[in-house]
Amino acid sequence: PEDVTSSIKFHPSNPNLLLTSSWDKTVKLFNLSTDHHSIDPIYVYPHPSPILDISFGSGRNEGKAFTGSLDRGIREIDLENSPSSASSHSRPNRVISTHQDAVKCVHYSTQFDILITGSWDRSVILQDPRLFSSSSSSSSSSSSNLVLPNLPSKVYSLDTSENKLVVAMGNRKIWIWDLRKLNQVVERVGEVYQKERESSLKFMTRSIKCMPNGQGYTSTSIEGRVAVEFFDTSTEIQSKKYAFKCHRQMIDKVDTIYPVNALAFHPQFGTFATGGGDSMVSIWDSAAKKRLRQLPKYPASISSLAFNCDGTKLAIGCSLIDEEGTVPSKADGNENPLDETATANLPRNAIFIRSVVDDCKVSLSSFN
Repeated sequence: PEDVTSSIKFHPSNPNLLLTSSWDKTVKLFNLSTDHHSIDPIYVYPHPSPILDISFGSGRNEGKAFTGSLDRGIREIDLENSPSSASSHSRPNRVISTHQDAVKCVHYSTQFDILITGSWDRSVILQDPRLFSSSSSSSSSSSSNLVLPNLPSKVYSLDTSENKLVVAMGNRKIWIWDLRKLNQVVERVGEVYQKERESSLKFMTRSIKCMPNGQGYTSTSIEGRVAVEFFDTSTEIQSKKYAFKCHRQMIDKVDTIYPVNALAFHPQFGTFATGGGDSMVSIWDSAAKKRLRQLPKYPASISSLAFNCDGTKLAIGCSLIDEEGTVPSKADGNENPLDETATANLPRNAIFIRSVVDDCKVSLSSFN
């Protein structure tokens, strides 16, 4: 990408299809089935403004992808139909709805077959994109949405787990809804959210992801910390929640703290990866409360992470963003730095694909 990678998503059932978005106003679709060192995108989908998040559709919206942009638009991309020109490498997209401010989060719930978006306008919208045909009027389209309005702050991250929708906002607010009850009228949504929580982290949330086993969620912050929390509100279960420090370095005897920008769960093992402004990716075993592996240092900050559906690949978005320092080297004190000569030739804004099956396995003792 020509600018910061904002989001990386693998297809929910095809382990080789990868969708990426960037502040360079493009979405790109890749097929990773080849063994080439460098892979060109199958298609490029230009947008009129920077894209902040993306998601593949599934179920009734299989073959579609959805994007959220800085210009407030929620767009649908048809991944299957051919472009109007056989020689065209780019494909069009269309606006299906809008927020009142930038669209920060785009997520497709496979279980409920709905698109969920969150915005800096302090709202979340749930919608079925099939209802938005090209002939739909704006009034009929907007009436088909279920809007969760007047949230306490901007939406920064969201995810779903079985029947739950978890939304992380500014001022450390985390709200959890029961999606089975959100078919009620909009005027009653204030009564149906399950729980309003305050993040265990003291500073702004960067990312939140639900555990594959449905028991809870993990969140990251700008202060080099990760929190592991659980949905069950019983005293016994809540006593298991914890937070820990990570993505920090001692530089000139000063503890330098980096934001934890990215978070992704392995779909089979339940371990998770974090990526930070220190250009590092770490794999964690939450049950054993330990780090399994720290990957070699990358040439710039980690902006996004995603595992594919079978857990064999980890996509790593590497971007030059504000907290970035110099190109990493052995002088940084990292135990596993990239070779300096190789690092110097790597692009700062790049996406790396790593085979990670062995990296993410946990020992049997973790389940005892």
